[in-house]
Amino acid sequence: MTTRSASRLKPRITILAADHERLSTLARAATHTVPDVAAVLTEELDRARVVADGKRAHPFVRMGHEVEFRDDVRPGRCAR
Repeated sequence: MTTRSASRLKPRITILAADHERLSTLARAATHTVPDVAAVLTEELDRARVVADGKRAHPFVRMGHEVEFRDDVRPGRCAR
């Protein structure tokens, strides 16, 4: 039987350098107050592909932007 690792089940992350830096700073600041949250955020940032701020070959959602998405697990559900 073949098993998939947990990281293979997660979607790919591409993040602009400025947002990566802001979130990294947030994770470091949260280390002492909410270490579990800080650890998960750091893990996600570590697996992200970071691209230069000026590079926008693909559409990016930046921090502070609003996004509407469809939940494939629960059909008919959208969120903003």
